[in-house]
Amino acid sequence: TNSVATTDYKPAKKDMIRIEEMSIRWELTPLENGSVKVGYYLKSNPGGNIPAWAINMALDRGPIQSINNLKKMIKQEKYQLAKLDFIDDFNTKRQ
Repeated sequence: TNSVATTDYKPAKKDMIRIEEMSIRWELTPLENGSVKVGYYLKSNPGGNIPAWAINMALDRGPIQSINNLKKMIKQEKYQLAKLDFIDDFNTKRQ
């Protein structure tokens, strides 16, 4: 999955810094033991006068929080039973 910053989606606001450049890519790879390997790749240029320590803090915490929330979400029944035509289920192929 890829996400890219869209700078013209909403008008700029005074006293707020807009991230001009950002792209995020998630790679989820099913493993034979039933677990999933997660790759998270981020490129960002937040702009403004944001101190490096604040940027680095978000870089460390954001992906971890996202993965923890994803773990909780996929345990929900609606996701456990979901079948989508565009996703090849590794477990189905092995049977």
